Amino acid sequence: LKKAARIQLLDRKRSRNVLIALSSIRAPVKDIVTAISRMEWDCVSVEVLERILTIFPSDEELELVTSYGGNVEVLAKPEKFFLLLSQDPKINSKIRWMLFHSELGAVSDALEGSLNELINALNTLLTSNELRRFLLTVLQVGNYMNSDTSNANAYGFKMQSLLSLRMIKSSDRRSNLLLFVASFMEHQGGSMRELAKDLQCVVAGSRVEYAHICNEINRFRQALSSMRAYQFRLEEKKNDDERVIRRLGDVIAEASPRLRQIEALRAQVQDRWRSIREKFPMDDVGEDLKAGDLAVWVELSKHVQLLASGSKITS
Repeated sequence: LKKAARIQLLDRKRSRNVLIALSSIRAPVKDIVTAISRMEWDCVSVEVLERILTIFPSDEELELVTSYGGNVEVLAKPEKFFLLLSQDPKINSKIRWMLFHSELGAVSDALEGSLNELINALNTLLTSNELRRFLLTVLQVGNYMNSDTSNANAYGFKMQSLLSLRMIKSSDRRSNLLLFVASFMEHQGGSMRELAKDLQCVVAGSRVEYAHICNEINRFRQALSSMRAYQFRLEEKKNDDERVIRRLGDVIAEASPRLRQIEALRAQVQDRWRSIREKFPMDDVGEDLKAGDLAVWVELSKHVQLLASGSKITS
């Protein structure tokens, strides 16, 4: 006998995409949705959670299937799946919380590692003896060259001017001011090799995507905040699903100290950056560290690396 046609509420393309995604899920979808509703992360793989998120119904689609008043048994598979999801208003949040739990360790370790690398770079700028000696030499040479001008006896200079040192040529065009500063600095006991090592730490730190880190920290904080709020509502209503309350508590207990540590590291970054802005005059930098703010040090590092290796910078 020919099977009775299933009722489709979704458009064909959407229905086909949902079917393709569901076909890759081996376990019965009803069991999967139940496990998610109970936050039983041991019973649902990360791949399945991510797959469900990719086909998760919109508010309009949920309203479409929940407003259907006919026989549910004759609905097509995607519509039945959406109806299952609609039974738990927090199912989308639970999927995200379970994914958050699965990646908590790896994400926390990555954030801490990146922030520590950035702190190391900023600390190097603040404490490097060779960098201080190099900048002092630049100031001394600059004041000597400007001794008969209105710029004599300067007490400082903007860091961007360091990049113009190699553009100031000697009379025979065979050398430049950066080479002279390097030679003069080493004559006074400094080391371009040590300066090169210090600036390499800064280059490594400059690769850290600080804006991305801040976004991840905000996502971390928002996830914790929403879990705490939901846990509180369940406890306040004396909800009988102790398993969800307990599992939320487990994630919150594990994540809270990691977030405190990460935020403490970010505070160190902000503190070091504030000190750097006060110590080193720079154009176009703000209170918050952003991409490109360490560019002057990265560019300077390229030239210093060449000098430390014995190469001459002629252009």
